[in-house]
Amino acid sequence: MDRKNTRRDWTMKELQFLEDNHEFMSNKELAAELNRSVGSVANQKVKMGLTKRNIYEVVKGYEVLATGTAEECAEQTGLSLNTIYFYTSPTHRRRSVDLDKAILVHRVDDT
Repeated sequence: MDRKNTRRDWTMKELQFLEDNHEFMSNKELAAELNRSVGSVANQKVKMGLTKRNIYEVVKGYEVLATGTAEECAEQTGLSLNTIYFYTSPTHRRRSVDLDKAILVHRVDDT
């Protein structure tokens, strides 16, 4: 049984819609609007350089120590980039018994 190639090229209209709306709509919403798969939308966004950078907030107790990309937070706090990423993990949260003294990192945007 032969499989048909269902791949179709992106039209200029679709590419413009993607560029105009990628910041306001999720990949799932964009896919539904464009009649494309979520994977196709995600891949096209990467090809077009439309990926959003995650924003993080570093907190200790109730004090915000830094806000920005992981790289910016690392620079502002003097922590390594690997430490910033580790501090976002469930493992680190489980180990942080005294939340008034623990440094936690939260992602504040949704990609």
